[in-house]
Amino acid sequence: MGALDTVARNALTVEVDDLTVRIISLDELIQVKEHVRRPKDLEVAAELRAIRDALARK
Repeated sequence: MGALDTVARNALTVEVDDLTVRIISLDELIQVKEHVRRPKDLEVAAELRAIRDALARK
C-alpha cells in the first residue's frame, strides 16, 4: 500500500454547503510537505505547524 492509499484512507469527510468532500488532515499535510522537502514546502510546513500549535493552545 502506498502513501496515496494512506492519505485516502485517513482523509476527513466534511460537508460544504450541499457537497460532501474529503480532505487531508492537517498533520498529514504537514508530513507530505516535509517529505517533499522543497524550500517552499518546508516553509509552508513550518507555518502549518505554527497554526496547529496555536489551535491546540485555544
